[in-house]
Amino acid sequence: MATTTLGTQHMQPAEDIHAADNQPHEHVLASQPEYEIPDTKSGVRVDPDAAMASARFKKGDVVHKPVFVNGLRSKGVFTIYDRRPNPAGYVEYKLKNVYDMRVESGWTREKELKPGN
Repeated sequence: MATTTLGTQHMQPAEDIHAADNQPHEHVLASQPEYEIPDTKSGVRVDPDAAMASARFKKGDVVHKPVFVNGLRSKGVFTIYDRRPNPAGYVEYKLKNVYDMRVESGWTREKELKPGN
């Protein structure tokens, strides 16, 4: 009958064996960017114009926005002249005044506008 004998081996604690594995490897960290959004994940592509797809208004729509004239607040009537996605994830609009056909110089957030007639 055969018997196996265990020789005297030096036992090392588990923490010492795996201590080097818990440290980040230099070559792995150097090859990975800090953050990266993949173009494809699980077969689904990232839509670069996702904010534009959820936009409430399109070019030519009539909208209302509060304006201040001579220190009094009133309702301004505008049409959408242009729109663009903001890097923060919302849509901004360039407005054209219905009465004098002037285009406003700044961009207006979608939450400041109300649908018109």
